[in-house]
Amino acid sequence: MFLTTVLLVAVSTIGVILYVLFIHGSQVEEAARATYAEEAADVARIIDEAASDSAKAAVTAALSDAIQANIVVAFGEAIRWSAKPEGFEAATTQEMWSEMWQLAASQGFAYRSRLTPDGEHRVLVVSNLPLSGGTVGIEQAESPLHTTARRMRRTLLVGMIMAIIMAMISSWIAADKVTKPLHAIGRSANDITAGKLDTPIRVETRSAEIQDLADHLDEMHVRYREKIVELERLTRLQGEFIGNVSHEVRNPIFAISGYLEALGSAKLAAAKRKKFSAAGLMNLSRLGNLFESLIEIARLEYREDWIRPTIFDVTQLAGEVSEMLRPKAEGKGLVLDVKGEPAHVRADRDRIRRVLVNLIENAIVYSDQGAVWCHIVHQEGKVLVEIADQGRGIKKEHQEHIFERFYRVEPDRSRKSGGAGLGLSIVKQILQAHKETIHVASERDQGTQFWFTLPHAETPA
Repeated sequence: MFLTTVLLVAVSTIGVILYVLFIHGSQVEEAARATYAEEAADVARIIDEAASDSAKAAVTAALSDAIQANIVVAFGEAIRWSAKPEGFEAATTQEMWSEMWQLAASQGFAYRSRLTPDGEHRVLVVSNLPLSGGTVGIEQAESPLHTTARRMRRTLLVGMIMAIIMAMISSWIAADKVTKPLHAIGRSANDITAGKLDTPIRVETRSAEIQDLADHLDEMHVRYREKIVELERLTRLQGEFIGNVSHEVRNPIFAISGYLEALGSAKLAAAKRKKFSAAGLMNLSRLGNLFESLIEIARLEYREDWIRPTIFDVTQLAGEVSEMLRPKAEGKGLVLDVKGEPAHVRADRDRIRRVLVNLIENAIVYSDQGAVWCHIVHQEGKVLVEIADQGRGIKKEHQEHIFERFYRVEPDRSRKSGGAGLGLSIVKQILQAHKETIHVASERDQGTQFWFTLPHAETPA
């Protein structure tokens, strides 16, 4: 940037300097030459028109005083008359006049500008006398217009040189102010490319445009960093998910294959045949539950419109679920109870039914004595649903992981019960689709509580 700016300024300035030195200078010189030639021709005509030599000498002296110049009239190489104003110091020698007379003899006119030892610019002009055949030479100070033009050229040259210097200085300052922030942005970009995603894009500059660019790039970097981190997390979870799914599917398939192979034996006793058939059906049911849960998760993740809210009585729904699961609870000697007044909510009834089934069924599975109950109460424009048990509870280190897919607090017990470790994950996703959150509180050997809220709705007419 610096070199480009200097190059552009230098080229344009040098162009102006060349114009001033050559074109403008030659034009001024041509104009001055024409003016001096006309003046010399007038002086020669006036002197030549004088009637006698004495009259010519008098006219020469008068013209010398009039134009403030040293006038020399010569015939051949001999000077006939000369005159100069008082106080005028002639700076021209005989040799100089001889050279000028020779030029005039061949060209009809001679012109020269010279600088005296004391620094004064003098103009020498020689013109022929048209009638007498002699020559007249005029030595005079440079005209004010000619001096002004010369000074103007000198001033322009100095100004142009100063302009180049100032352009170089200002270009260096501007380039430094622009390139430093850009270099800082480039270094940050290289760090980000190298994998240092936490590197912020920060610059210190007074240029509002560059500062805005840096701020926008930093905002974009933060957004993409969050997306990259999230993508890495999802990739990791996907790998774990695929590994868990393959493991969960493989076990029941191998079990079913083994039982079917055993059932194909003709020597198998009827009691074992019945036992193996029941075990195979249980593993087949477990496999079906696994695929059903996976399909449910996929629907909730990829179908935003899968939740279809309606108004229903969640207390009545909890009663239906408890009646369905009561035989399972009674089979373990547990008391299953639902308490609460009618409470209408606006939610997807089928999905909330799945939530209640998973939570109550989990409470039954992980309880060996006592009771399992579901309480439903109104709470500040919401309806609070709480499922609690008096089972073994969940240790603190497990509580933050129980909603992850395939996570089991007691893996052996879960597999015996046919669970795949997806129930609580489905509960969490269903409630998130309703923009609600599932909570848990538990102490070891003191039971577990799950609770969530749903938006309250007016009782339909």
